[in-house]
Amino acid sequence: MVSFFLFFFPVLFSKQANLYFQWLQWIFKVIGEGADYFVANVDETSVQNEYLIKKGYVMQMSAEQRAEANCFHQRMDAAATRTHSTLVGIIGYPSIAQKQLPQVFIPNTTRITKLELQRYKQLLLPPIEILEGEHGWVTQSVMCKLITRYRKAVRDIYPNKRLVLIIDAASQHVSRDVLMHARRLNVILIMIPGKLTWLLQPLDVSVFRVLKDKIKQGLMKSRMASQNGTVSMDDRMIALNDAIHATLVDREWPEAFTKVGALGDFSELRNSIRIYYPNGVNVPMEPLNDQQLEQVAGRHRIALAQHFNSCPQRLLVNSQSQLAVEADVPGPAVAMAESMLSNESTASEPSINVIQTRSQRRNVKSRPA
Repeated sequence: MVSFFLFFFPVLFSKQANLYFQWLQWIFKVIGEGADYFVANVDETSVQNEYLIKKGYVMQMSAEQRAEANCFHQRMDAAATRTHSTLVGIIGYPSIAQKQLPQVFIPNTTRITKLELQRYKQLLLPPIEILEGEHGWVTQSVMCKLITRYRKAVRDIYPNKRLVLIIDAASQHVSRDVLMHARRLNVILIMIPGKLTWLLQPLDVSVFRVLKDKIKQGLMKSRMASQNGTVSMDDRMIALNDAIHATLVDREWPEAFTKVGALGDFSELRNSIRIYYPNGVNVPMEPLNDQQLEQVAGRHRIALAQHFNSCPQRLLVNSQSQLAVEADVPGPAVAMAESMLSNESTASEPSINVIQTRSQRRNVKSRPA
């Protein structure tokens, strides 16, 4: 099994990573040559009330054994470690705006009391925001709300910058509703290949481990300061607030983008990626088609190229047209860009109509000619 993984993983990685790097090159080197981007990586991570200590000389014992030994550090049950909430973290580039980016906390409002929700609002300080009325998960509707919120936050900081969101290929991130919502808001989405976020996503590679370690450290300090070795509700929320501020608010992460090539520059790749490109990354600067985007996503979706490429192509047409107006010469670049956008728009209607649920297709009535 190990030999199978070692043989096939480089092949699978290089195919998906090459397409992802080609996508980045097209966005940042071709489309973004005259554009002003604000790039952000967004991802969710589960937040537990308690974390069992699994490092050092801590032994796994029953509740009775822990009580007899007075093990304050493990005085919790499995229920306390279950996830009832989610943190949606965001890091941005240019990193100077990191302090102003909203870090969204989504509690499961069906599993917590009104008092607990009220204490969350009081103890989680801005720019941490609480999204109420959800079940602690990022769904399609939640993702649309997040995109809207991030676009507003970026416009408040940089009115003239175009927002580029780097997301993973989770189904709730790349559903039809989410992609169309991003198109309406002129937000450019870039999708990290499925099953490669541990290697290519800035938040997973650099940030979330630091965040979880700080949460655990805060909980341990509160437990050590407690006379009975337990952590109160307020102490738990304070530990979460302090960890988010220390990791996602007060710290900037420009290196998290550069060492995974998320800005289209592959000169500073980390060694775990560089070993697959001993001669450097050499990929074409072209948009991905439907088949290639399906390989990146790891699943079948209809009209992916239309949804992902229309906003960048529109930006290319506008920028090239502006340059042509200033030079008073249309030039071939404008004609090519307008042709790309025209072909995309003429094919858009049948593609969108195809994207229907099975029940919707059954209920379609034929119209008279």
